[in-house]
Amino acid sequence: MNPIAITTLRRTNLLGPLEVLRHCNHTCHLAHCRPLSGVRFPYVLWAYAALIVLFVSLPLPSASAQTHPLKVGCFYFPGWFTADRWAPIVDYGGREPILGYYNDASPLTQDWHIRQATEHGVSFWIFDWYYDRHTDTILRDNAALDEGFLHASLRNRMKFALMWCNESSAPPDYTLDQLLRMVRTIGKRYLAEGNYLKAPDGRNVLVISRPDRLIQCFGVERCRRELAAMSGEAKPWGGLFFVGIQSPSLANLTNLRSAGFDACTLYGYSMDGMKPDTHEAPYDTILPTVAPIWNTAARGGDLPVIPCVSPGWDSRAWYGANGVARTGSTPQEFQKMCEMLKADVNPTLNMILIGTWNEFGEGTYIEPTKQRGYAYLDAMQRAFFPHMKRFEHPKPTSSEMEAMDYAYIPAHLEEEIAHQGGNLIINPGFERDWGWIYFNGSPVVYETNVVHGGKRALLLMSADHGVKTKMLAPGIPWKDRFDNHIRVEAGITYRVSAWVYGKASLQAALFDKDERWLGRYQPIVQGGTNGKWTKLEGSLTIPTSTAAFFDLEITPLEDTVYVDDVGVWVNPTDLHDPSEKVQQ
Repeated sequence: MNPIAITTLRRTNLLGPLEVLRHCNHTCHLAHCRPLSGVRFPYVLWAYAALIVLFVSLPLPSASAQTHPLKVGCFYFPGWFTADRWAPIVDYGGREPILGYYNDASPLTQDWHIRQATEHGVSFWIFDWYYDRHTDTILRDNAALDEGFLHASLRNRMKFALMWCNESSAPPDYTLDQLLRMVRTIGKRYLAEGNYLKAPDGRNVLVISRPDRLIQCFGVERCRRELAAMSGEAKPWGGLFFVGIQSPSLANLTNLRSAGFDACTLYGYSMDGMKPDTHEAPYDTILPTVAPIWNTAARGGDLPVIPCVSPGWDSRAWYGANGVARTGSTPQEFQKMCEMLKADVNPTLNMILIGTWNEFGEGTYIEPTKQRGYAYLDAMQRAFFPHMKRFEHPKPTSSEMEAMDYAYIPAHLEEEIAHQGGNLIINPGFERDWGWIYFNGSPVVYETNVVHGGKRALLLMSADHGVKTKMLAPGIPWKDRFDNHIRVEAGITYRVSAWVYGKASLQAALFDKDERWLGRYQPIVQGGTNGKWTKLEGSLTIPTSTAAFFDLEITPLEDTVYVDDVGVWVNPTDLHDPSEKVQQ
């Protein structure tokens, strides 16, 4: 290889210094066997090679998409921290991860996700991050990050950043003190980690889900000052680089820049290219709609952009008939989107985002599943990294899946109720680890030595104050799905019973149509015998004008009580036979 060719390859980052030495050694070895003006001078060629190495190893000009590898990231949905959150996914069907229905707070789950992603070129996560700014509380929703990723053995293979999910239907009423306190919390807990994602200028990337809410609260000019103050508060960790989630129109980019943001991106495409007043459209109508917007933004916008690619959208698992669906998504169409939007990558940031890794409820995911395999990850890899080494598609062992996955998903509950003779209580005999929770929110404790039926009973101490049926994944709008709250039916009397070892009382907590507690209870029955199993029985009739739902609660009347075989049934004598004619 001649020196000019070597220099050209080095300047295009196709050869490193070691490769240059190897090729120079080959050149000099050949020259050593040839006379130069009748005399052999191999040391001249070695000196020449050393000059070449010195020249090509000098710092290169400013970075470009050719001289630095493309950084591909995924939004990561940390929504699988309890078994019941998988219930609508199981009910809907067709979206079972290769890892099974996993606990995302498990470090082993995170190791598998890191391996699957990085072996296809994905180099960072953007975790959805949930925070109560009023109480400075990091919510349980972040368990995938706090308990899983940050304790994973492979965590240093992957960068990560946060997307502050400041989404709310309430009017925005942020204060600077709240925002600075949040920054300090983020800094101590996350920015101090060595693998937190940084922008090219060294600042820490913080994505904000609703930048419009900050702008609405403060106004453009003050928002700019508040973001600057937040970055200043994060100075011990390198400051903050703010990325706003918003459509990258030229007007939006100008407004975001004026408000103090550093870049713009999107989370995905649900309605783009869809006709008004519709909930369904083909996937292939997305790209013709969004590609021109990204193209214009990349070339003429006032703010750097991070293009977003999406494998699809189908939120019917979350919202039923009210969900939005993009039909006909294929790996080939997704690869086409990746290839087209890759051209709009900002040469300084050199980032592109995928929305998302694992939002199975919204139907936008590239995590490998039993139905799709690795097809979407492979399509992304072909588009972004065509020369990257292809790895075998790994699958976890049965013991690994047992360690990662929930033993029971409370899905198809209507079928389960039918199988247990119409008992409306899920897990009435406490044989599974789901369906009940102590008043203080802690998991219930089971007893195996003092039982009425089956293998377990529930232990209820006076310090627990009481136990209640646990609502199925509160906060997820599963319209018309059974969620372990019992619907009040007009004119119906419910028969309630429980076996108790000791003394206890049973009551119903009442909820409105939106399943918000009304602050009221309706007593059912109390009693029992110390040191003996007793069946408590009572009835319950609730006017629909009073409440729309109720749950069952049991409180101890002495220090230690055991509970088993609980039930709520519709009283058969109150069932209306539709064949009977209604008397006028």
